Amino acid sequence: MSPARRRHASGRLEVFLFLCGLLLAAPAANAQEEPSAPAVKPPAPYVLPWALRPIIAPTVVRLDSSLGFYDAPSGEGATTFVTGVLGGYKVPGTGGPTEGLSLFGKLTVATDSVAGGSIVANPILGAGYAGRFGHALRWNAGLFTALPLGMGGGNDPLASQAGVRGKAILTRAAMENAIYASNDLVIFPGVGFAWVDHGVTLQAEATLLMLIRVRGEERQPEDFKVNLTTGFFAGYFVVPKMLSLGLELRYQRWLQGPNALEMNPAATDNLTLAGGVRFHHEIEPGKWLRCGISYARALDAPMTDANYNLVQLDCPLLF
Repeated sequence: MSPARRRHASGRLEVFLFLCGLLLAAPAANAQEEPSAPAVKPPAPYVLPWALRPIIAPTVVRLDSSLGFYDAPSGEGATTFVTGVLGGYKVPGTGGPTEGLSLFGKLTVATDSVAGGSIVANPILGAGYAGRFGHALRWNAGLFTALPLGMGGGNDPLASQAGVRGKAILTRAAMENAIYASNDLVIFPGVGFAWVDHGVTLQAEATLLMLIRVRGEERQPEDFKVNLTTGFFAGYFVVPKMLSLGLELRYQRWLQGPNALEMNPAATDNLTLAGGVRFHHEIEPGKWLRCGISYARALDAPMTDANYNLVQLDCPLLF
């Protein structure tokens, strides 16, 4: 090959190599100019409380039972058993994994060894919306109603059923008065806040219950009552995603109570403390069974007068 042709071929090879270098360098330059989007941090694991409402918006089926041990007026030991089934449905497209709008319904039954009867309590319907401020701070607001369909109400209730109502209230630490107000339509808004991060849950809530009498005027002279329930919960994952501990302080007070409180002022409020352990098991991706057991003790009268001890078995299945 002549020198001229060799120089011409060498020049074409240099141009070819230069163009290949440009093509290889272009993706790297684009990657440097266009930084990748930051990864979305998943929600921190949340420890469910015992008597307070969950701060999240789940689709859930929850079986929640309580057994109350107390001293009857005769001095003998007595028991009350309360069990409820709650169903919740998160409306699709209303929020992230732990946020959004949920619809709820709950039905409860109770029995007492001294009263010798059983009741079906008022059914509850309601809705709640859960949201977040940043990563760790969460909130939940809801509006609920208890329909006056429960047993043990009216002008001529069975004595056994009326007795069960009163004992069931205390067995649930007086946090579910709406369920056992069989003569009243109950409307109760509530709000809660929680800090959830690093395996820790700190939650507080308050609920205002407005009870409007719709039957039983001969047995219940007051036509309107107002009740307040509040609580604080602290939970911690001892074993991440598997085992958690929870401590809960609950307080209930009548702001405008029944006339019977004039004869027993100590029943105006109730303070209880509960603690327990909860086990978490992922049945399949996104489906969690979070069963727990807790023990609660009354901290003031009238529950301390009857030496109340409460055991709760709570088993929610969250989707």
